[in-house]
Amino acid sequence: MSKPQSFIHGTLTLVITGLIVRFLGFFIRLIMVRAVGEEAIGLYHLVLPTFFFIFTFTQLGLPVAISQRVSKYYSKHDTQTIRRLFYTSLTIALILSVTTSVLLFIIKDTFLLPLFSDQRVYLALVPLLWLIPLATCSSVLKGFFQGLHNMRPQGVSQLLEQIVRLLLLLYGLKDYPFDTVEVLAEKLLWQSVISECFSLFYLLILYVNVQLPKKQQAKRPQHLTKELLSIALPTTGMRMIHSFGHFLEPLIIHRQFVLNGLSITGATKAYGLLTGYIFPLVNFPMFITQAIAQATIPSVTEAIEQKNMKQTHFRIHQAVRYSIMVGIFFTIILMVYPDTLLFLMYDTDKGITLIKWLAFFYFFTYLHFPFHAILQASDETHRAMFNSMINFLVKIAALTYFMRWLDPMVGVIVSLSLLSIISTLLHYNSVKKATGYQLTFPFLNQVIGLYIFFLAITASCRFALKLIDASVWLELSSIPFLFIIFILLTFGFKLFTISEWRMLSQRKSKRH
Repeated sequence: MSKPQSFIHGTLTLVITGLIVRFLGFFIRLIMVRAVGEEAIGLYHLVLPTFFFIFTFTQLGLPVAISQRVSKYYSKHDTQTIRRLFYTSLTIALILSVTTSVLLFIIKDTFLLPLFSDQRVYLALVPLLWLIPLATCSSVLKGFFQGLHNMRPQGVSQLLEQIVRLLLLLYGLKDYPFDTVEVLAEKLLWQSVISECFSLFYLLILYVNVQLPKKQQAKRPQHLTKELLSIALPTTGMRMIHSFGHFLEPLIIHRQFVLNGLSITGATKAYGLLTGYIFPLVNFPMFITQAIAQATIPSVTEAIEQKNMKQTHFRIHQAVRYSIMVGIFFTIILMVYPDTLLFLMYDTDKGITLIKWLAFFYFFTYLHFPFHAILQASDETHRAMFNSMINFLVKIAALTYFMRWLDPMVGVIVSLSLLSIISTLLHYNSVKKATGYQLTFPFLNQVIGLYIFFLAITASCRFALKLIDASVWLELSSIPFLFIIFILLTFGFKLFTISEWRMLSQRKSKRH
């Protein structure tokens, strides 16, 4: 078994692999949009929220629970309990996911299909039900390795999954022009099923090779199940609410487009614009804060288990600092360079203004994931579940109201911006109550200073490029230059320290 990774190194591992995965994902999405069209993409994304909603139920919050509990017992060197935790989690996940898929397959025509305003999704429902047990087992294995402070398996499995998807997508290019929209959506789902099989097989091989002692006093299964469910059930409730919101989101948005005068086909294309261009670009950097959040759970759990409040606050603040730095850089780049990025990624200029506004308010979302992880690490998932309920109500009410009284596209942006602010503030307030951690005014002044300085530099750079009528590639090449300036500014405003830089440098030198 690999040695446990530090918080910084674990985060860096997930960020690097996540970056490669995201670029592959963008490349895959680029091929998908150009090969199958906006209508097929819209149909594909009408089905996905249904999968995520069902997947959340079958997961039962076990990936988070096993990560937190394995980290707890790993700090106590109780490796036999770790093994039993995994067996218990996997058994529950398998029974629940397989049973759910079989039942939904039986009632899909009478229960699932009528939920969709576009009935052409019927072919895509079968591969979706196959995907549920595969993805559930993979998520439990990833949570197991996270608890051991080993982030590599998750990163590599995601990378493998994307590579397989890309190869399958390229293999089918010759047939796509002859397929109907519903067949194209079905093929995209089957590609996800096959790629998930490869990812699961890789994780199982790694698990078999994990070296843990076989003989140690065993715990009662009831005790382990209770420990898992104490985290898993509130997490499931929270994620069910969140996924139900995602499940209703395309249905509400699609229906509101229709009520505003668009045809069924036109509404599907409009939703395809949102899910094909705008959302992927704005959400692209989120994999970094999700990596920070995943590394935060075992890190903060260990500090809390050792009853070291100073270390707990240090690790929380570390996660917050990194998330804010990521948020500032990508928010400003998306606000200043939306047309360049859209042209590069999708060869389109659709949605430029919408991206600028959404990126500005999405800054708060960069803090949402770490705060959420901190609540899970501190056994405060009931607070997170309560916040999710409020977020769900805000999301549904905002989409229904603003899409009706504003332009539908503007209504979507206003609703999601409002949700970003409210959800993050709710989580921050819960973290403050649970751990005593709070953001200080000197720290906020550092953040505001960094934001203003970097915005001024980035806007000036873009203005200068416009004056000389620079090409898209020259504009794109200025972003790495701006990144270097941004890193220097983080040192200047003391959001990133020399000691942290040395820690990364020493880790790299040890590898060589």
